[in-house]
Amino acid sequence: MRRGLVSCIMAAAAVLLVLPVMTGGKDKLSSLVSIKDIEIDIPGETDKTILVVNDMHVLDMDPDINEKDRDTVILRKEAFKDSEGRYSEILWNELSGHLDEADADLIVFNGDMADFMSKTNAQILKAGFDKISTPFIYLRADHDMGEWYTSEKMTAAEARMLSAELAPMEEMFVKDMDGFLVLGWNDSTSQLGEEGLKRAGEALSDGRPVILFTHVPFDSSYSPDIRDFALSADPNGRSLLWGSASYYVPDETTSGLMSLIMEEDSNAAAVFGAHLHKDYEGMLTESIPEYILPPSFEGVITRIHIY
Repeated sequence: MRRGLVSCIMAAAAVLLVLPVMTGGKDKLSSLVSIKDIEIDIPGETDKTILVVNDMHVLDMDPDINEKDRDTVILRKEAFKDSEGRYSEILWNELSGHLDEADADLIVFNGDMADFMSKTNAQILKAGFDKISTPFIYLRADHDMGEWYTSEKMTAAEARMLSAELAPMEEMFVKDMDGFLVLGWNDSTSQLGEEGLKRAGEALSDGRPVILFTHVPFDSSYSPDIRDFALSADPNGRSLLWGSASYYVPDETTSGLMSLIMEEDSNAAAVFGAHLHKDYEGMLTESIPEYILPPSFEGVITRIHIY
């Protein structure tokens, strides 16, 4: 189905580009953050740009935080600062107002945009989303719907409902980009459901190349490099990937998605993950690259050029 893509995908290049610090106009975005540029060659595609923001971990002190958890939340707030000392919610407030300047065709918020779901964190995220006119999808992960530090005042169902009010929520987003399709696995820290697998299967049988975004990256049977990287990235020595030998062990449905992506004649052109708070690029299969993107709370966003 896609053997003609192999040589082009193998040539895909990525480089961390720290753009000059300037002020005003379209240069404001590059004055706020570093931009990691990735290029993916898809035959027949003219020119598309996808912007990715992930692992922002927005959090602020909320009246609903349990008193016993307050010190923990304060420590977490201090942990999610960039090199200039900006707290995640401050960086998000500044950054969200300038994302349109990238002239992207799509923005993907690839999970853990909030550190936990609370009324205050939801308000901060929503205020940022409301500034954006570029089409976007918000892929939740466990932190985006976790009620952990407010659990005495907010149930898990209430936290999930609060997250759903911020932006559309689908199990598997499918975005038609003309020359290719974008798949976005929502809530990829949980097993995939049947409906999500069905939508992914339909997209992958469409005939056009597919780019998958998932917060939790995939382990690879092709090379041990991804798992070795994941083990080294986690302070507790866990392989925070989807895989039979990793922390997230796939059930039958999730395994079905992984098989569709990684089968020999798959239309998958690339997989983009996050979650590890480290930057990685390697090969998921002989022909499909996987990128694990750096966390945006450190002041980095990713710009993918598809040409």
